[in-house]
Amino acid sequence: MPPARAQEPAGPPSSSPLPGEIDGAYASVEAPDAWHVLALVCFAASLAGKPIARAIAPLFPPTRYLWATLPFGVTLTLSMLGTLLALVGTRRTAIRGASRIALFLNGTVLALTLLAAAAGLFILLH
Repeated sequence: MPPARAQEPAGPPSSSPLPGEIDGAYASVEAPDAWHVLALVCFAASLAGKPIARAIAPLFPPTRYLWATLPFGVTLTLSMLGTLLALVGTRRTAIRGASRIALFLNGTVLALTLLAAAAGLFILLH
C-alpha cells in the first residue's frame, strides 16, 4: 500500500508575488546582474569616440598626432572594457544571452577599430 500524501489545506492563495512579477522586464537591475548593462554602455560610448576625444583633448598637451590617435585610443579602450565586462557577464546564466549580444557588439567595434588603425598605418608608412 503506498504511503498517504498529506493534503494542503484549501484556502485563499498566498499573497506572495509571482516570480515573473519580481524578475520582470521592468524590474530594477541588481549589481551582480549589471555586467551586460555596463558592457552595452561601453559599446554606446565607444561609438561616440570622436566627441569624447574632443571633450578630453584639452587635458593633454598638444602633440602632432593627438587628433589622429586620441579617438582611436578612446574607442579601443571603451570597446576592450566592454568586451571584458561582457565576458564576465557570460558567466552568469541569468544574463548570458544579453551578455553574448554585448560581447558581439563590442567585439565588432574592437575588430573594426583595429582594422581602421592597421589601414591607417599602412597608408602612412607606404
